[in-house]
Amino acid sequence: MIITHSLAELIVKELRPRIWDGQIPAGNRLTEMDLAQEFQVSRSSVREALHLLEHEGLVEIIPRKGAFVRRYTAQDLEDLYAARLLLETYAFEEACHKITEEGYQDLMHIVASMEQAFVSDDWRSLGDLDLTLHFTVVQWSGNAVIIRLYDSIRSPIRASMGIPRPEGWRRDLVVTEHRELIHALRSGDTERIRQAVTANIQDGKILAQRLRETGQ
Repeated sequence: MIITHSLAELIVKELRPRIWDGQIPAGNRLTEMDLAQEFQVSRSSVREALHLLEHEGLVEIIPRKGAFVRRYTAQDLEDLYAARLLLETYAFEEACHKITEEGYQDLMHIVASMEQAFVSDDWRSLGDLDLTLHFTVVQWSGNAVIIRLYDSIRSPIRASMGIPRPEGWRRDLVVTEHRELIHALRSGDTERIRQAVTANIQDGKILAQRLRETGQ
């Protein structure tokens, strides 16, 4: 089976990681003309791509003003944290009854790759692997509705990882927290799973509090 992608989807594939990692900063205007020239496509293809990015929660299109990279507020991050807490707690609790030994090994391979990315200061790969691990477990829950709901917030989750943090911000916890997530999952201990999920995603809540304190 041959899968083809529209020009708009290919543009999204190029722009998405730039937005996630702050290469295109929050608040930046995305002009159809500039993007059409960069990608050598029609403005209509660019317009379609921007609407797709808006649907993902990465872009805001303001009538008569244009398209802008979305700037996440403290409230946005608090809402995202609350949604993740509900969805991931449920998903991890369900997954612990269904995941196979091969599934556990796949997760451990992801953590090993995260460790390599951490040592190499490869924060783009680390963020991608982080999201991959979480979504993999969500898929193991087997709940199609939960999977669709989580998929709908994956892009904002990844974008929130690219928001600048102070130097050294919880960096030493990145790998250890994800390793504990897997150990908790394997233990089947519901309380341990809840604690591991809460500890791992609290970065978003802490960042939201920091933004609120600074008036953002």
